[in-house]
Amino acid sequence: MENEKYPMCHLYAQKDWADDGHIIANKEGLERLRDLIDLALEKGFGRAVFWPSDMEGYELYIACVSKNDINLIELPYTSDDCPDSGEMNKMYNLFPKKVYELRK
Repeated sequence: MENEKYPMCHLYAQKDWADDGHIIANKEGLERLRDLIDLALEKGFGRAVFWPSDMEGYELYIACVSKNDINLIELPYTSDDCPDSGEMNKMYNLFPKKVYELRK
């Protein structure tokens, strides 16, 4: 299998406050990510399939939300040392049942 033909993308989340986040991808992955962002800007939501280097495909969902909505959702940190978001909405609750899928 030639991985270069697949839109490959590794997403590395922030562990704690002010940590760096990283996106590492091949050219196809970055182009697909760009197209998915364009879809979310146009329609509000989008999803597309990507692959990490172990070829275990995953769906990436992107939402373009209001300032109010982004201030009401849980924080994205992965460390258990970060405070609990408490009563804040879970990020997946922002997505409607129908999300536009990028199929290129």
